[in-house]
Amino acid sequence: LERFGVRAEAVAGHSYGELAALRAAGRIDDATLRHLSAARGRLMIGDGGDRGTMAAVQASPDDVEQMLKKEKLDVVLAHRNGPAQGVLSGSREGIGRAIAACDSCGWRTTRLDVSGAFHSKLMSDACEEFATILAGATMSKGSTTVYANCTSTPYPDDLDEARKLLGRQLVSPVDFAKQI
Repeated sequence: LERFGVRAEAVAGHSYGELAALRAAGRIDDATLRHLSAARGRLMIGDGGDRGTMAAVQASPDDVEQMLKKEKLDVVLAHRNGPAQGVLSGSREGIGRAIAACDSCGWRTTRLDVSGAFHSKLMSDACEEFATILAGATMSKGSTTVYANCTSTPYPDDLDEARKLLGRQLVSPVDFAKQI
């Protein structure tokens, strides 16, 4: 698109897509994208133990959060994707109870075939190791604004703060609706 004179004023990605957005904005180079992609994927898969799971729910994210509090479920709304769609993240048992609670509310759910409960505390070990990897990653201020998943605000110019923000992304909910 740039060859035709079209240039983005800002970019955003969803979950892993945030790495692609950082590359598109010139905040990381191709080699760093490949390195961080491989590390993130390996860390989020984990060591083969039960790292939880996720389920999509067709309902207002605000309604879903109210239900989770009311039912006292140890599950988080990991993705606020739009006005009527979110994704739950938690232990397999917790997601099973959350699906039953969603069903009783008349909300459609879909279990997701994932290797873990992304964007939840169950990714804490991955988050810690990813932060260590990010500390040595080459980053720059880039040429285009990148909006972060977990804050819905632009990435900071300070490179250490940018690394910290990206490192927290693995355990932080994605508010894609607000971000967009």
